[in-house]
Amino acid sequence: MELRVGNIMYAESCSTHKFLQMKIFSGDDGTLIQGEIQRIEDSEAIAQGQPGFDVFSARPVIYRFKNGLLQSTGTEPAIEYTGHREWWNLGLLERVEDDILGVVEIWKRGIPVDIAFCDI
Repeated sequence: MELRVGNIMYAESCSTHKFLQMKIFSGDDGTLIQGEIQRIEDSEAIAQGQPGFDVFSARPVIYRFKNGLLQSTGTEPAIEYTGHREWWNLGLLERVEDDILGVVEIWKRGIPVDIAFCDI
């Protein structure tokens, strides 16, 4: 296991969703999003039908919300797709696990503090 520390951890993070921290999500009618939503997006988090969408890296992604913020529920991550899970609390990233890359990241107050690269 190799541990990376320092101010480059944010850039090294395998989360393509870290830019969503503290973003408030609402529906077309302005109500805050609650519960689970699934959409198809590519490896850069571009949604199907949006400019720049890469059909070759497309995958279904599950998002979980509470009061318009990304929020994990119990053992369920706030964001997940095949081989990748992200746990969020009140719109801030807390943990990332990526089975394909062999990475576990620990975040505190929306900032990565540990990124462990594990041998698979």
